[in-house]
Amino acid sequence: MKKEKLKIYEFAKSDSFETQPLYLYDIEPVYVSGKDSESLSSYLIRLSNYHNVEFGKLATEVLIPEINKYYKPYADGVYKNPLQINGFGDLTKRTLDILEILTGRVDLKKLTLINYENVLGKNKLFKEQKAWCSLCFNEMREDNIHIYEKLIWNLDQYNYCIKHSTSLENKCTNCGKRQKVLPRRGMNGFCQFCYKWLGNNQSYGTIGNQYEEDSIYKAKQIEELLDFYFDSNAIKKEILFSSFKHINGKLVEEIYKYHFIETITITHTSFQRYYNGEVSPTLETLLELCSRLNLTLINIMENDCINLGLKNEERQFPHFYRGDYRKNFDQLRAKRYLEKVLVTSRKIPLEEICFNLKVAPQTLHKKFPQLVKNIKEKNKAIRNVTPIKRYYHKRDSNMVEKYLQEVIDSPEIINYSKVAMELGIGAVTLRRRFPEMIKEIQNKNKALIAKQKKGQYIKAYLEQYLQHDNYESVREISMVLNSEVSILSNMFESLWEKVINKNKNISGKFSLPTETENSFEVNRMYSIIINYLRTTLDRPVYITEIERNLGITRFKIHKYFPEIISYIKERNIEVIKNNKEKVKQRRRELMEAAIIKLSSQGIYPSVRKVKKEMGYEFGYRTELVNLWREKLIELGIEIAKGFK
Repeated sequence: MKKEKLKIYEFAKSDSFETQPLYLYDIEPVYVSGKDSESLSSYLIRLSNYHNVEFGKLATEVLIPEINKYYKPYADGVYKNPLQINGFGDLTKRTLDILEILTGRVDLKKLTLINYENVLGKNKLFKEQKAWCSLCFNEMREDNIHIYEKLIWNLDQYNYCIKHSTSLENKCTNCGKRQKVLPRRGMNGFCQFCYKWLGNNQSYGTIGNQYEEDSIYKAKQIEELLDFYFDSNAIKKEILFSSFKHINGKLVEEIYKYHFIETITITHTSFQRYYNGEVSPTLETLLELCSRLNLTLINIMENDCINLGLKNEERQFPHFYRGDYRKNFDQLRAKRYLEKVLVTSRKIPLEEICFNLKVAPQTLHKKFPQLVKNIKEKNKAIRNVTPIKRYYHKRDSNMVEKYLQEVIDSPEIINYSKVAMELGIGAVTLRRRFPEMIKEIQNKNKALIAKQKKGQYIKAYLEQYLQHDNYESVREISMVLNSEVSILSNMFESLWEKVINKNKNISGKFSLPTETENSFEVNRMYSIIINYLRTTLDRPVYITEIERNLGITRFKIHKYFPEIISYIKERNIEVIKNNKEKVKQRRRELMEAAIIKLSSQGIYPSVRKVKKEMGYEFGYRTELVNLWREKLIELGIEIAKGFK
C-alpha cells in the first residue's frame, strides 16, 4: 500500500468572531425559584469541588490572578469580606465578571442580590456566619440533587424555614462550631472542621413566643419578595421613593393621633432621607415598616400602599414632640398619678412619668408646677449622699469611705461606676484613691452575679427534669448541681416538692438503700435500672439482660437492690400472663373475621377453611374450636356432624 503524503490545511482567518478558552467547568447553578436559588458562595465551593481542589487554591491560583488583571483593589476582598460575595457591591460585580469569562456562563447574577442594589442598604444585610436548614439538606440528599446552600439563608433577617416549619441552625451538632460563609476548604452540607453531615431529620418546630412569630413573618415576606422579582431586572428606586412619599403623606394626616416614631419606629427626619433618595433603607427597616403598617415588601416596592393599617405600639425609649395634647389630656387622672408618685418610696424620673401619662414634660410643668417640683426634690432626697462638686481627698475621704462601706454591706449589685456617679467623683479617681474598697465591691458583685446565675441554672435544670420522663434520684440531682439537698429544698421549695412527688410516683414500689459504701454510685445504678425498666413495660426483663445491656453485675443487683429483683419477678409473671391473653384475644378476633368473611361469600366456614383464611394452624381439641362452634351457632350455620 502506497504511503500518501498528508495534506496540511490552514485555519481560516476571520475577524468576524473571536474564541477564548474556558479555564473552568461551566457547571450549572441551582435556581428553581427565588427563595430556593443557590448563593454565589455555594457555587464557588461546588466549582472547586468539581475541579477536585480546595476553594483556597482555586481562588489564589485562578480567581485572584484574573481579578488582578482588571480590578486589583478587589482581589483580597474574596477573603477579607466574604459576606459581600452574595450581595450587590463592587466585589460581587467583579467576581461575576471574572466567573463569566472563566466559565462562559451568563446566568450567575441570579445567585446574588444585584437586582436589589438600588433599593436595599448594605448594613446588616447578611449574617456573619453560615446558617442552614438541616431538613433541606436531607431532602437534597434523598432527591439525589446537588447539595447547595440557598442564597436566602445568608440574609440576616431570615432565620426560619417555612417549608419545613423549623428554625435555621448555625452550629454543627457534632463539634458545636460555627461555619464560615466562604471557607478555604470544605463541601456544602458538611462541617468545615469535623467534616460531619449537617443534615438532620429532626424538626425543632416553633416555641410559640414573640421572637418565633416575628421570624416566621419575616421569612414569609422575604420568600415572597425573592420569588416575585426572580426573573425581573433591577428594581427601580423611583418606585420605592414614591411609595415612601405616599406613606409619609398618610402618616402626616394622622400625626395628631400617633407620634411618628411610635407608629413606624423611625424618626421623621430619617424617613425623609429615604424618600428623598439620600440613603437606602435596610431590609430590617423595611420589614419593621411592613409589620407596623400592615403591608408587604412587594406593596412597598411596587407602590401599592393604598390601605395602611396603623399600629400604635409603645416603645421603651419614648420621644416627645409638640402637638395638640389638650384633646386627649385628662388633668384629673394626671394629678392623681402624680400624687401617687409623690408618696412612693422609689425614685421615678420625670421622663418615665411623662411616658406613662403620654404627655410632654412642658405640659406637666405648666399644669402641675408644685407637684413636679416636689417629685424632683423627693428624687434628690432618695440619694444616699449629696454629690461632691469638687473632690478634695483630705476633706471628703471619710465621707466617701463611709458610703463605699455601705455599698459593700448592701445585698444588692451596685456597680462602682454608678457609685462614682452618685458621689459626683470620677471612676478613675475612686479606683486610684480607694483601690481595696473598689476591689471588694467588684468581688461582692461577682459573687452575687454568680449566685444569681447558679440559681437560674438550678431552676432551669429542675424544670427540665420535671418535663421529661427520666428518673434521677435526689442524691444524684444534688451531686450534678453541686448543692446540698437542704439548700435545694429551701431555695426552691415548690419545685423540689414536685421532684420528690415525681420520684415517688416512678419508684413507689421499692426504695433505695441508705447505708452503702459508695452512695453516689449506688444512686447512679439505681437510676439506670429504673429508667431501663420503664422503657420495657410491655415485655419481661431478666437479670442477665440487665447485666448484659447496662453493665451492672448480678452480684451488685442482688446486694443493693433486692426489692427490685422481687419486683422484676412479679412483673414478669404479670407481663407474660397479659401477653398470652393478648395473643388469645387476637386469635379470637381473626377467627371471627374469617368466619364472617367466608359466610358473606357463600362458602361454608369449615375448620380447614377457617385455618387457611386465618393463616394459623390449630388442633381440633382446643379453645379455638369451641369458639368456632359458638360463632357458627350465633350466625345460624349448621355445624358438621363430627364437630357437634
